[in-house]
Amino acid sequence: VSSAITIPSTLSVVVTKGGKLTKSGAGTLIINGPFEAGLYQVFNGFSAGDVTGLKEAYLEWFGADITGSSLSDTAIESAIASSKNIVFGDGNYRISSAKTISTPGSYIKGSGFSTKIYTTTGTTDNGINLFIVTANNVIVENTYFYNSGYGDTVPPSGTIDTMGCGVVFAGAQDGTIRNSYFNNCGGSGQGVASIYLTKSQRIKVE
Repeated sequence: VSSAITIPSTLSVVVTKGGKLTKSGAGTLIINGPFEAGLYQVFNGFSAGDVTGLKEAYLEWFGADITGSSLSDTAIESAIASSKNIVFGDGNYRISSAKTISTPGSYIKGSGFSTKIYTTTGTTDNGINLFIVTANNVIVENTYFYNSGYGDTVPPSGTIDTMGCGVVFAGAQDGTIRNSYFNNCGGSGQGVASIYLTKSQRIKVE
């Protein structure tokens, strides 16, 4: 893919195992039609925002390392930019920076305790927030947030950097966290939480 390509809603795309869409130059993809692939990498060399329009995005499509040996930052950021429905499969997804959900109505779905999102960066007093939700009507479901590092102070309202939380809702409304797990997320004696709300309303934990 070496130029900007738009796939119309009337065209279905199926990528079989072993096939890949590879970026070269200024290539981008807008996918308006149905897209099908298994749990393997199908997008190669694309940055976040290069692929858009997917009705649903699986992390494996963007080359996420489900073993945790390598960072999955780029894959997660690319998936978030490509669709508002993000699916994490079974695996250990290691990240080094917070992932922001800024599209209203986004749905982040894992496979339960077997979907672990974690960091090995900032494990003392400069942890990261694993997810930051800034949009309304976002659902996070069936995901295990593990080891965000520790933030050693409670910041002023509206400040969310390096807090070391599992999920932060910042200026968001009507969000939901459902059937999710948190371990080793939160502050070292100062009360920063696994789930932290700032300037947010009507956030449900189910």
